[in-house]
Amino acid sequence: MKQGILIFTSLILASLVPANAATTRVSGIYSDMYYNEEGGDLLGMELMIVPTNTNGGYSAFVQFAEGGAPTVAIVSLDIDGTKIEFTIPKEIAIYGGDHFVGVVKGDGIVGHWSNGQPAFTGGKEEHLKRGKSYWQ
Repeated sequence: MKQGILIFTSLILASLVPANAATTRVSGIYSDMYYNEEGGDLLGMELMIVPTNTNGGYSAFVQFAEGGAPTVAIVSLDIDGTKIEFTIPKEIAIYGGDHFVGVVKGDGIVGHWSNGQPAFTGGKEEHLKRGKSYWQ
């Protein structure tokens, strides 16, 4: 009887443990984009990550706004567990060649930008919340 109670208790406790990295869903919308009323500017970044039909990969629609209309790019993602990486195509005016490395968590993405530097070496840090698009 004690052994049965112990097994049952273990199963209940195991179900309360947060999901591990392997079960974190990568697809979704992540944004910190907002309208700054004081300056009349649109600011921030937004990612919409979607699965593609090629080898189980993912792509992202990326938007950047620094005061005017957003700059946009569609990029392929490199994903390893919850780590994502992408590079903005060089032909995109302001951000071309910039590289992003981030970690997807349940409530968003935390990552860094670099300009050809190794990841996480002083680039701008982004905190993008999972949720709706700025445009919704």
